[in-house]
Amino acid sequence: TLSEVIPKWMEAPLDVSSFPSALPLSSLPLDATLLSRVAHATLFPVQTAVLTTVLHKSPRGVTWGTPRDVCVSAPTGSGKTLAYALPLLQALVGRVVCRLRGLVVVPTKDLAAQVAAVLAHL
Repeated sequence: TLSEVIPKWMEAPLDVSSFPSALPLSSLPLDATLLSRVAHATLFPVQTAVLTTVLHKSPRGVTWGTPRDVCVSAPTGSGKTLAYALPLLQALVGRVVCRLRGLVVVPTKDLAAQVAAVLAHL
């Protein structure tokens, strides 16, 4: 059946319109150095939806919770790049072994350059 093929997150996606659009970035459990490199003080709705869903505070620090894929579909300029860059980089804070730890898939070379620039800045 179709329900056996489609992942649960595709069957019931999050609607970002129900998330606040002015959540302060400082309210998220992110590394202070990472926070200092972000130019925006408040989050866009898509960023609030993604970041509050995937970031969790634990006694050992900030974690992704259960490792999982994140698929974001939103209009250009809605803040998708930062929405997945911050948790990815947070997960890498303190890592010293050089090996592949995350993968960002985008459909064009221009978007790949944009993502690379944002990740390099952060």
